[in-house]
Amino acid sequence: MDSGAAMVRTAAGNDEIKERRFKLNPKQRALLILIDGSRTAAFHREQARRLGLPADALDQLQGLGLVGEPETAAPSTAEPTAGAVSESVRRFMAARQLMNDAVVDALGLRAFFFTLKIERTGNLDDLRGLLPEYTRQLRRAHGPEVADELIGRAGQLLAE
Repeated sequence: MDSGAAMVRTAAGNDEIKERRFKLNPKQRALLILIDGSRTAAFHREQARRLGLPADALDQLQGLGLVGEPETAAPSTAEPTAGAVSESVRRFMAARQLMNDAVVDALGLRAFFFTLKIERTGNLDDLRGLLPEYTRQLRRAHGPEVADELIGRAGQLLAE
């Protein structure tokens, strides 16, 4: 795996977050949740190290078919359209997905009402308003190292 290549969750990885077929430990699940296509393999290897995972944790997720490198696409020569997704919208969508996945993973069915709050958000400011509760929920469910990684990534996506 190329350390400079971006890492994405595969369809199987998204299914794993919902269905827990592989019985990943909480730190492996946190690493899987953090992989969103915006960071390199080297970055995620460092995250794995900070979570206390073995050096080959990312390779293990790739071996299970849960993550991979995005397919290389030829650059588009088309002009951007009005329907093109702006950077702030992309960050909003990524942050909302991360926060939802992390809370559902941490709390299971007990996350239902908080996930409804997340789904009702319409912009980055709405999500920023949920950060204190998100932080409280994750710290209660996970140890500080796992919670801090998930909270930090959400904070990066929500930063102006």
